[in-house]
Amino acid sequence: MATTNYGLLASLLYEAQTPPKRRCFISYHHADEREVQTFVDTYSNAEVFTHRALGLDMANDIVDSNDTDYVMRRIREQYMQNTSITIVMVGQNTWKRRYVDWEIAASLRNGFGNPANGLLGIKLPSYAYGFQQYPDRLNDNLIASGVAKGTHCYARCIPYPTNSAELRTAIEEAYQRRQTQSHLINNTRARFGYNRA
Repeated sequence: MATTNYGLLASLLYEAQTPPKRRCFISYHHADEREVQTFVDTYSNAEVFTHRALGLDMANDIVDSNDTDYVMRRIREQYMQNTSITIVMVGQNTWKRRYVDWEIAASLRNGFGNPANGLLGIKLPSYAYGFQQYPDRLNDNLIASGVAKGTHCYARCIPYPTNSAELRTAIEEAYQRRQTQSHLINNTRARFGYNRA
């Protein structure tokens, strides 16, 4: 008579119900690096995602140029390669930063064998204290003309997650929108030439 290993069955069932760990590119304003590092330490170590980011955990890993086409190509080729989601960590001044704009623009580019990344904004804890504004290109993808109010467009912005399951769900939904909402990608805005004051 065969015996049933209920622990193994429960483990297999849990794995089947848990979305896979996605590779995410993290876009953020350097002034928020401490909060972003806390986020990465908390949720990357919790096996929710793996990450890539310019400057975060990568010494001297910044593309230094004013040529936006060159920078966007380098970001896409070197840092976003093999990622499927871009997480924009939204702080008080994130909307002013040209590199954040360029990273979002590079994320939304469709290329041969390299589809656009899903786009997810996450409000940092410090975002709630003062003037609140999203990066324009993120905002362009949160709202689309001709789409009913309250309907999810290509991007979504969420409050800072309180647990791994909440973040995992938001990342997986961003991944799924790559298929279901890709027709709503809006990447037509002129790229920032300089940081805003």
